[in-house]
Amino acid sequence: WAPVPRQFPTASLAFTGTLIFEEAPPDPKMHVSLIPYVMGEVSKDHLEGGDSEWSGEAGLDANVSLSTDLTLDLTVNPDYSQVEVDEQMTNLDRFELFFPEKRQFFLENKDLFTSYGKENIRPFFSRRIGLTNPVQAGARLSGKLNEDMRIGLMNMQTGTRGDVPAANYTVATMQHQVFSRSNVGAFFINKQLTVPTGKERFEDDNRFNRVFGVDYNLASANNRWNGKAFYHGSVTPDGLSNGQAASATVNYSTQHWDLDWAYDYVDDDYRAETGYIRRTGYHLLAPRAEYKFYPASEKIANHGPDVLYQSIFDPQWNLTDRTIQFKYEFVFLDRSNLSLNYRREYIKLRNPFDPTHSTGDTLAANTDYSWDQAEIEYESDPRSLLNYDLSAGYGGFFHGRRGYVQGNLKYRIQPYGSISLNLEYNDLNFPEPYKDADFWLLGPKFDITFTRSLFLTMFWQYNEQIDNINTNIRFQWRYAPVSDLYIVYTDNYFPENFREKNRALVAKLSYWFN
Repeated sequence: WAPVPRQFPTASLAFTGTLIFEEAPPDPKMHVSLIPYVMGEVSKDHLEGGDSEWSGEAGLDANVSLSTDLTLDLTVNPDYSQVEVDEQMTNLDRFELFFPEKRQFFLENKDLFTSYGKENIRPFFSRRIGLTNPVQAGARLSGKLNEDMRIGLMNMQTGTRGDVPAANYTVATMQHQVFSRSNVGAFFINKQLTVPTGKERFEDDNRFNRVFGVDYNLASANNRWNGKAFYHGSVTPDGLSNGQAASATVNYSTQHWDLDWAYDYVDDDYRAETGYIRRTGYHLLAPRAEYKFYPASEKIANHGPDVLYQSIFDPQWNLTDRTIQFKYEFVFLDRSNLSLNYRREYIKLRNPFDPTHSTGDTLAANTDYSWDQAEIEYESDPRSLLNYDLSAGYGGFFHGRRGYVQGNLKYRIQPYGSISLNLEYNDLNFPEPYKDADFWLLGPKFDITFTRSLFLTMFWQYNEQIDNINTNIRFQWRYAPVSDLYIVYTDNYFPENFREKNRALVAKLSYWFN
């Protein structure tokens, strides 16, 4: 009914069919649902000493369906204690790691707010809100005005914590469809520090950060052409320069060829404090080409080479980074795949850098390094009860050598849940007088479904790089529709002697008034 060419994912929206109803359903009336909660917590910081601390909170989430396509969400004193903890990563990079958003309020209709920019140039990243300060209240209006127009408006207010002042965040976005599947979007983001009533003025209480921009998302009717072009600007108070970022990316895909070309520019003064900007002050050029063979085989669906050449330059077009990658991938009929990779890296440091993030041995700024690395990756059939992906690599790493193994194993015990294990091992060797380092990262996880209303998640993580073991246990009882009792226990302690750093126990009860 809706055939998809084999070079595209089977869920490609370009080839979906159209459902036509003989008679349209009646327009629903305005609908309101309320979800209040109460919670209590006991915690103790063993590093600071002192007694256990007890606290309690109450709050409310509300959802107002203004129409079938337009929704207003409200939150007052939200609590995120039941949100699953992040899966930790070993950090061997020069830049900030990215952890995805998991809070439900920010996930609904998130593409309206988070689709601007690209992977490492995100003008809006919702985890910046409430990262260091508690969220006091917020509102979000999102949905469609008509068949071609979508809008989003969000306002969030955080409180003051310690020396970090309160802030108000406003995000406005509009997206309009053009041609058959493409769209144009525009956004405005404002972060404004605020002064709580009865408090002294902060020295920088007028400080703000504003980001605006326009994105064009290309998607042809036959899905062969896809891409994005955008221009973003930032405005900061007097004394700081304004900045800009721009990008153009295009992809052309046929049955055999998959071709990419990308250009990014971010200047030194671009600031998106409510976004995720991996680095500033650079030009990036990244052409890529992949070719697929489709053999008459009972095991292999396709195979072929993939070549990437990525160069990064400073604002004066001096080379600072270069990656040359050759990859050969085999995709099997059961959807498992195997790839062999070779990479040639070049980096010129603009700032001092400790490649281990632990030993304190820093490499000087304005020094450059080149190295080669070989990798092998395998991902098993995802339909199997036991599925896994494994990768291993060995080669240079700045002025030393690096070998690593990483993987994820998962076993589904249907219908009772699953057991999974994340693992990573890095062995770093450097010449004298620099210190060698090796890091283990282990994360077994248990998801257990006792009944259709009783759930238990247990997550244990050992991160040798940051010298920490973390435990997170979450029990959920859905005693009524969208109404839950959560009991969450978490702690952190030192691996070498199991001395506790901190621990907390939270009980949270919510009820859905519909």
